[in-house]
Amino acid sequence: MYLGITENMKKKLDITVLIVEDDREILTILSTVLGEIVREVCTAYDGIHGLELYEAHQPDILITDVRMPRLGGLEMIRQIRYLNDNCKIIVMSAYQETSFFLEAIDIGVDGFLLKPIHIDRLTSLVEELGNVTQLERKLALEEEELRRVEVELSQSEARYHSLFSSMQDGVMLFRLEGDEPTVTITDTNIAFTRLLSETSCEELPLLELATELSRTGKAVVVERYLSDINRHFRINLFQPQDGLFAAILTDLTDHKRIEEQVHALNRGLEKRVEEELQKRQEQQRLLIQKSKLESLGILAAGVAHEVNQPLTRISLGLGNIAFKSQRGKLSGAYIEEKCETLLGDVERIKTIIDHIKTFSREQKSDLFERVDINKVVHASMLLVQNQYRNHGIELVTELAESVEPTIGNPYRLEQVVLNLLSNARDAVEERTEVSDDNFVPRIVLRTVQETGVVCVEVEDNGIGIPADDLEMIFEPFFTRKDTNRGTGLGLSISYGIVGEMKGSIEAHSSPGEGTRMCVRLPVIDTGEQPQ
Repeated sequence: MYLGITENMKKKLDITVLIVEDDREILTILSTVLGEIVREVCTAYDGIHGLELYEAHQPDILITDVRMPRLGGLEMIRQIRYLNDNCKIIVMSAYQETSFFLEAIDIGVDGFLLKPIHIDRLTSLVEELGNVTQLERKLALEEEELRRVEVELSQSEARYHSLFSSMQDGVMLFRLEGDEPTVTITDTNIAFTRLLSETSCEELPLLELATELSRTGKAVVVERYLSDINRHFRINLFQPQDGLFAAILTDLTDHKRIEEQVHALNRGLEKRVEEELQKRQEQQRLLIQKSKLESLGILAAGVAHEVNQPLTRISLGLGNIAFKSQRGKLSGAYIEEKCETLLGDVERIKTIIDHIKTFSREQKSDLFERVDINKVVHASMLLVQNQYRNHGIELVTELAESVEPTIGNPYRLEQVVLNLLSNARDAVEERTEVSDDNFVPRIVLRTVQETGVVCVEVEDNGIGIPADDLEMIFEPFFTRKDTNRGTGLGLSISYGIVGEMKGSIEAHSSPGEGTRMCVRLPVIDTGEQPQ
């Protein structure tokens, strides 16, 4: 694919491209590929470095990753937009949330590239924006030249005549004559005769514009499309002196074509964004299910212990019945009592297995029902209490006596609680490793009824979270744990689940003292019904 680009490109685009990417390998590949199709490529390894190079080189196209150390891609783009609103910007990202795309579009991003990046897609997008940039640069130079000429024409009559014949835009001088005014052309420059034929000239609304100018005393600027030559013109009409009118014709045909190309590009961009949003929503759904299954994997030991206890009682009970039967001491009352006990243990095992099956099943996010958060907490405790006790962790529940119901998905809310408990367990175990023997790891799981909201809190006396990390803990894949303790998805997914239930999740922490995570959910209004 790379060789194809080299063979097919006959002439490089006369533009400068700045690439900002913290992955040095990706940065090298992108720089090598784009170096074959553009005049100059600059590279930066983070947002701060990117801003410095942008000010130094003023690139035509900026290609940047979103998440980078020191300064993120979107914040860098926002600062660049203050410096230059015309720079074409392409964003690269491996993640997606709806709010991210809306923020990027609002800032003024011209294109999106989703990782892994396809070289054909990259080069095609750079070529499109590069061609637009070159055409806009050409038009900007022509417009700048026009403004310069117009100012000089108004300042100096002498210079007006010298510039008249050399202008690239068409210029015509005319007068209105007769009681019923008619247009009499007194002079035209070379460009005017090159742009218009005698027939085309008759299509210009000169009499109409001159009449309006005479009435208002102000210069008139309009656009007209001449069908016989299929071209667009801007007509700037003014009076250099009494009785004499000057019309400057600027050919806008290329500019109109660029505008249509930009509109088409925007329409295509909107369609691509919509398609990518749908893909990302599906990926988000799969990540939630993956996180749930990972939680089950982490809880496996605890669940095994929960099942093992009633199994042990069943085994001992059956053995005791056999023992008494061999010695002829087996009575009907004893068998009835033992069977009732053993059936209770069987029912406990069935309850645990049924709950795990329901919890692990993929739940649709839009299937909401009335939720009692105390029941959600009890279900979570069913899966972890013995496991935490075996790890020497004091697990305390402080449940409000009466809580108002909320609307949501109870199994997804249970996933949130399990994620918070898992993080709390890691925090207290990490502090246990660096504390003396007198330290008692403790986790408190409580529910609180407040006005209009119901809360679930998980509080630990673990290692705590540094202040600099508190703002980033809900970002995907952010974690300071070892790789065998987590992937950094738990809090991000929990944040999304709570958001779907119109709630909020907050973290309060003091390094070395512990952390309190608080989930707030709105209670059901009197007339509100689950959907």
